Amino acid sequence: MKKITLLLTLLISAFALGQTPVLTMISDGDCSGGNPKVVEIYAQGTVDFADYSLEIQTNANDTWGNALNLADLGVITDDFVYIHKEDDSFATEYPSASNVLSTTSSAVNFNGDDRIRIIEDASTTVIDQYGEEATDGTGEVWEYKDGYAKRNNSTGPDAGFFAGNWSFSNGALDGEGTCQGGSTFESIIGIGTYTPGSGNNDPSVFIDSPANNAVLNPGTTSVDISFSTQNEPDGAQFDITVNGSTTTGVTSPFNLTTQNGETYAVEVELLEGQSVVASATIEFSVADIIQVQNITELRADFEANGEGRFYEITGVSTMSHADGFNNRKWFQDDSFSGIMIYDQSEVIAEDAYEAGDQVTNLVGETAVFNGVLQLVPSSDNGVVVGNQMPATQIITLSQYLADFETYESTLVGFENVSFVDADGTIEFGTGQNYDFTDGQDTSVIRTEFFSADYIGTIIPTGTLDGLRGVGSQFNGTAQIFPRDSEDINVVLSINGFEKTQFSLYPNPASNFVHLEVPSGESFEVSIYNVTGKKVFATKINRTTKLDVNSLNAGVYMVNFKQGNQNTTRKLIIK
Repeated sequence: MKKITLLLTLLISAFALGQTPVLTMISDGDCSGGNPKVVEIYAQGTVDFADYSLEIQTNANDTWGNALNLADLGVITDDFVYIHKEDDSFATEYPSASNVLSTTSSAVNFNGDDRIRIIEDASTTVIDQYGEEATDGTGEVWEYKDGYAKRNNSTGPDAGFFAGNWSFSNGALDGEGTCQGGSTFESIIGIGTYTPGSGNNDPSVFIDSPANNAVLNPGTTSVDISFSTQNEPDGAQFDITVNGSTTTGVTSPFNLTTQNGETYAVEVELLEGQSVVASATIEFSVADIIQVQNITELRADFEANGEGRFYEITGVSTMSHADGFNNRKWFQDDSFSGIMIYDQSEVIAEDAYEAGDQVTNLVGETAVFNGVLQLVPSSDNGVVVGNQMPATQIITLSQYLADFETYESTLVGFENVSFVDADGTIEFGTGQNYDFTDGQDTSVIRTEFFSADYIGTIIPTGTLDGLRGVGSQFNGTAQIFPRDSEDINVVLSINGFEKTQFSLYPNPASNFVHLEVPSGESFEVSIYNVTGKKVFATKINRTTKLDVNSLNAGVYMVNFKQGNQNTTRKLIIK
């Protein structure tokens, strides 16, 4: 059990009543590069900052380093100071901050899972600390990724870390900041609000994990309830109550058996003798898992219920591309719905699948970033059942721009297009946008894959046979990501036939529809409904009249396929 003894409390009280710096706020911004990264410190009394340094402990490391002496802050009395990683965004996001130190030191190059502390240089005494020693903050109650944490009034400095003395706002800056068209971070956080006190010697208890309102991954069968105390009386006892059932005389951590779909209300009581002198409560749940047959069904459920739900895709999803950045993988199903696997924690091995692998039982939680639907894996359940490169949907730019979310994370191709600014000298760079056009409409390719073999080559001039890539967007702006040079100038038509040779009419249809294909050639035709279910399949070699009376009113996708090549058309039944 983590415990701050009475002797240590008295020591800290002595600091608090004297002249000492106090950590009062830490923030991980959401502008480019995760900036601005900011630490707020209150100088209680007159503080000569030359006597103190800031240190950092990153990820799951157990050593402190990159000490930054704070002498440049000078001597400050009863006021706030701000230290930030050198970046222009600070001045815009914190316009009223004064006593500012901008630095390139790694001491403030933290992410939302890192720890910082203030030490007195002469004695190496720890004056104050944020974050649990040697603990990666990801998923911890004190995580502050794209967010912030603020010290509670009349607490600190702590000489260690006691989470009960802080208030946490993990993720509160996500999508905010003037850098993203939102409110300034200063206005969201409220800087310079800490009020010092003479210290609080009352006993207190805090539940460190799981975090309040946490939703744990499905399949979680047991959870450790961890708690810590401050000013714990001698001979103290702890009782824990879970959903009305009490266990007496427990220690931290207390192991609790859990199951999918259940919610748990937890109270920890600190007792001195028979009297409860402090308590803490949280509520958390274990997610249930939603089984869907394919990505199309998953996306339909997402549209109805939003992100943050856990799914298992029981049917086949085919991988079109993988990228080492955050272990991303793109999958699509037979009905041409796609999703991006975003696996920053490397739940799935980086080399688990190769392009064309047909995989069942993908499991994860949905999230949205820059408008793109992601599946964040919660376990590595995928099973490879075959390998066949996924089909490319050959569409027009007007189709794509009008409905690009339908094609998101799937392979899409455009014929007879050209790059707008190509002049025979410009090279493809990494992470850049380039406009392309068919003469009427214009969209963007983004060189998202930094290891692609076309990076550094000349952008081709003139009209391309075809341009292909993974469909995507950036906050409502359609993009595609070419995977390699073969996507830059590729023949997309089915065995050389023009896409205009594949059509259907009337559209919308009610009783029948004509499917038109090049005469004499055999094509597989499949019709899928909005849930991804195949509702019709046949082979045709000429224009064919199809009875659609059995189809319910709605939107369908009609796929014409020959070998590994195909094209699709949208069909509306009224």
